[in-house]
Amino acid sequence: MKEQPTSSPGARRFGAKAFFGLILILLMISLAVAACDSSEETDKSNDVHLPDNSSDVHLPPGGDEHADQEPDADEEPDADDHHDSGEDSISEWEQWQEQARMLDVSEKIGQMVMVGIEGKEYNEQARTLIEQHRIGGIITFGRNVSDAAQTLQLLHDLKEANARSNPFPLLLGIDEEGGSVTRMPPELIKAPAARAVGQKGDAKLAHELGHITALTLRQFGWNINFAPVLDVDSNPQNPVIGERSYGDHADTVIEIGTSVMKGLKTGGVIPVVKHFPGHGDTYVDSHLELPVISHGQERLEQVELLPFTKAIQEGADAVMVGHLLVPALDENEPATFSPTIIQGLLREQLEFDGVVITDDLTMGAVTHHYSVGEAAVKAVLAGADIVMIAHHFEQQTEAIRALKAAVERGDITEERLNESVARILRLKHQYGLTDELAVSEAQAVVENVNERMKDWYDRFE
Repeated sequence: MKEQPTSSPGARRFGAKAFFGLILILLMISLAVAACDSSEETDKSNDVHLPDNSSDVHLPPGGDEHADQEPDADEEPDADDHHDSGEDSISEWEQWQEQARMLDVSEKIGQMVMVGIEGKEYNEQARTLIEQHRIGGIITFGRNVSDAAQTLQLLHDLKEANARSNPFPLLLGIDEEGGSVTRMPPELIKAPAARAVGQKGDAKLAHELGHITALTLRQFGWNINFAPVLDVDSNPQNPVIGERSYGDHADTVIEIGTSVMKGLKTGGVIPVVKHFPGHGDTYVDSHLELPVISHGQERLEQVELLPFTKAIQEGADAVMVGHLLVPALDENEPATFSPTIIQGLLREQLEFDGVVITDDLTMGAVTHHYSVGEAAVKAVLAGADIVMIAHHFEQQTEAIRALKAAVERGDITEERLNESVARILRLKHQYGLTDELAVSEAQAVVENVNERMKDWYDRFE
């Protein structure tokens, strides 16, 4: 045992004070340095660096800090920016749930509704949906777009209106698949159909296409893309999928589809893989009537479900559920309204904890059997986080009223709402969404986008 030095009590007290004083000073210095580093990192994460020839084009926040740079097909998104929701610690998830609990019922339901709007300008119906119903998302179609300048103005006005009324940014969505399914301004060079990209078989080019698409969307103000299509085109007589699919084999759809998905992510736009559990082998267009997938469980797992399984493993953040009756999974309810498919298969078996979005509830597969209000309630009870009502203001408000009534009756609990709202708010946070306005001139955006696409086509063809 070592000999202990002797000292007077006063000296020991003075020494202790000096010691703890020194510790306190060092702690304060460490905190100050950490704060500076955090501030610098925050500043860096909000910077968007564009190529030198694009100095007049500005991107809103979202995605990686170098999202405009040439992507690497093998590079995974930064886990801090876009991490799989299953990686959240319990405390983080509880914080999102607590934030959801702080909202009133109308605000919660609003976050769970995505609508389409009529016309090419911000109008009274859009104002009502944003200011009164507090809707969480808007999807645009060809009916909303005439040219680049008008599109920039419309999305600008929607963001500005939401910023005045709501604490959370809007999801601004579009179906930008390429080929025949494109809703962007006509001045832009269009991407090829998914089938052509799949036939090329180049995963790196597919990743780059997803990345370029994301940059284009962000320059206008969109932040969520209902793509890629992960349906396997196994039925040549399918009236609705066809060239929208990357191929007639699951392996091709997996390789190319997930590459596009990752490219969208690294470009800062939320990809929504669709149409779960697989719309490839149908003879009916769900826009018109309810398709039936008659395959057994083994075939479904080997073909229809496989691309979605792989996409979830690769970090899919959002899944669109299609209006499909699949008797091998649920004999009675189509996927949109099936707890067995959404909760049992998608959530539990495939371990997907991201955001589940329905296909449009005004499609014939739904409206020939249910009112839109009934459909919205059934979808939420089945486990959907966001219900999409893409057309008709009256049906949109009907769905909102029906959801509120279901909560008042106790059919839908507030805890059920909280689960979905927490996922939605977490997703918006993960992608750094804001209602910050795009400030670019339309012509500069068009030139920038077309230059990127020309360069991509030079390597694709």
